[in-house]
Amino acid sequence: MVKLLPEEAWQKYLFEAAKSPGWMEDSKDISKDMPMSKRELFGLILLAHIRNHLSKSKDWIVGYDSNASEPNDGLVSNGTERIDIEHKLIHQMTNQAALDAILSTYEKYSQKGEAYGSGRELIIFANKATKGVVKISSLRDQIKNECPFDRVLLIHAVAMRENNTVAIIHVTEHYPGKGIAQVDLNLLSGKASVPHCELI
Repeated sequence: MVKLLPEEAWQKYLFEAAKSPGWMEDSKDISKDMPMSKRELFGLILLAHIRNHLSKSKDWIVGYDSNASEPNDGLVSNGTERIDIEHKLIHQMTNQAALDAILSTYEKYSQKGEAYGSGRELIIFANKATKGVVKISSLRDQIKNECPFDRVLLIHAVAMRENNTVAIIHVTEHYPGKGIAQVDLNLLSGKASVPHCELI
């Protein structure tokens, strides 16, 4: 199993890639030992940073277990707890409005049921520009406390600062709870601060 600290994973696999436009939508596998897309690894890095913030430790790593069942989009773990992830992307050039695309993406994959979602957290990346803030309540209303996934998260980059070296990213929980975390990711080092976190 591949295991890396989140900043190590950024430096090894994403630091150079993130300099190229369109890297978030590149679906090719990173490597043989890390057969996931750059976007999928990016999501794992964000979750590991949030978990490290919540636990006030640096124990959470990103990883890939080739023995995991499909769909296999990687994991985050602290050696005791393990979270398997399923990633979906709202493409920048989709014809749907961002909110409609988010809702239809959730609907499509939730219909696959418990066998597909149980034991996994679903991440939906909104890589499409939105007009205003995506209504947090809309996806939660659609879920209605019945969800095959253990957790549903929406990830959306909202701004850049410090001469475009720090990405401000919001991670919003829609199920089972509600809340939002902000991750300020340093694109040079892969390290991050979490100035705001309502997730548990």
